Amino acid sequence: MNERTMRLANEPFAANKDAPSAVVSLQIDRDALRGLVAEVLSAQPNVDWPSGRLALTEEEAATACGVGRHVLRDLRLEGQLSYRTLGRRIIYTRSDVLAALDSIASPAKGG
Repeated sequence: MNERTMRLANEPFAANKDAPSAVVSLQIDRDALRGLVAEVLSAQPNVDWPSGRLALTEEEAATACGVGRHVLRDLRLEGQLSYRTLGRRIIYTRSDVLAALDSIASPAKGG
C-alpha cells in the first residue's frame, strides 16, 4: 500500500463535501473469509475448454477439468454426467460438464 492509498483509506467517505461523513469498519473472522472465498471460487468452475470445440473425448474433457478420466467415467456411470456417443467414442459437451460440476458443487437442498 503506497502513501496515497494509505491516506485515502484513512479518510472518511462522503458523497459530497456538504454531506456528513461516516466511517464504516468491517470485521470478519479469517476462517469465515476463507469459507466465503472458497464458496465463490467453487461457484465458478475452472474448466479450460479448448476454443472452437463443441465436444471433447473423455480424456480431453478430463484434462480440461484437471481431473483423471476415472472421475468423469464414475460420474457418467452414476448418472451424474450426461454424455453422447460418436461411434464407440464417448464425448462430453461443455454444458454437460458444467451442469455436472454445478450439481456436485451444490447438492440438493431440503430433504
